[in-house]
Amino acid sequence: MELENLLTKTDKLLNKAVFKSIKQLRLTIDKEILDDYIIIGCFNSFQMELLNTKTSKIKLSLDSLLKNKINHPELKLEDYKKIKRIISKPDEVKLSKNRNNCILLLKKDKKRYQVVVKATKDKKENFLTSFRFAQH
Repeated sequence: MELENLLTKTDKLLNKAVFKSIKQLRLTIDKEILDDYIIIGCFNSFQMELLNTKTSKIKLSLDSLLKNKINHPELKLEDYKKIKRIISKPDEVKLSKNRNNCILLLKKDKKRYQVVVKATKDKKENFLTSFRFAQH
């Protein structure tokens, strides 16, 4: 499944009703559907070492994309299409100070973007958990 298909799927689910939170939405959708994902990008060796992860692949689940679309409706398709480039060529890379096993990737491209990727505890998978306009 590619990014545009995943975005279309989220739009269809969100258009069925008005959801104010991802918790509310999760109660109405089958967990297997929420676990669908795409590979949205890959870490370079520096990013892998910084996060101490065993894989370069970064997954974007339908669940995370739905959460992101609810919390950040200002982001459009054109913004989501930039994720791969933000991951591969960030202007800044750093470990999150407030979240364990998370790395922040920042990129300035007319607007300043922030991608947050979390490694699972066993370090065998990486998931994009948040995408938004950066505050600074």
